[in-house]
Order: sequence, then structure tokens, then C-alpha cells
Amino acid sequence: MKIAVSIDTGNDLQAMVCQTFGRAPRFLLMDEETGRTEVIENGAAQGAHGAGTGAAAMLARSGVGAVISGRFGPNAFAALKAAGIRMYPCGADASVGDAIGRLRGGALVEAESA
Repeated sequence: MKIAVSIDTGNDLQAMVCQTFGRAPRFLLMDEETGRTEVIENGAAQGAHGAGTGAAAMLARSGVGAVISGRFGPNAFAALKAAGIRMYPCGADASVGDAIGRLRGGALVEAESA
């Protein structure tokens, strides 16, 4: 499975989790099978409207199965849910590596609503 984590800056597992999903400037994607990571820019973040749904569509096209972020707005939540992408809220105190570790260890709880 491919996991996406919203980030402000950085390009590795030390980057801190961004607390907004739709307006996150970037996402770090990690392929759990290979361990490969890549950072993609969130072009939807600069739009006047639809940042969350645009980011959700971009991640769906990238084959993401789960996303970690601080919070998810209602439109982003609906778009991610419709795409079959699981959402995991995570506090601002976590790096990407920490957040993925928490997800794997069962410490992150899947969001049930926005």
C-alpha cells in the first residue's frame, strides 16, 4: 500500500506532519512494499476553492491507499472516502517517520468523520 503524509517542508521521513490536508503544500508518499519515498507538490493548495477535493483526486491518481494529516475538511473527507482512501489524523508533534510508525503500530485511529 502507498501511504501519503501531508507536509509543509522537507523531503524525507524527518519532515513534520502538516496539520491541514487540502492546503498542505506537499505530500510525502511512501510505498510500504519497497520503502521508496517521493515528495509531490499539492497544486490544489493554491486554488481559491476545492483544495481538499483536488488534493484527494491527486492522491487517488497516485495510487494512495491511506493518508495521514492533522485534520481533514468535510469535502476532502467525502472525496477521500469515495476514492477508498483511509484517513488517519495525527498531531503536530510527529515527523513523517513517527506518524507512519504509529500507523503501523495501531496507534493512529482511522477517521470516521471530518
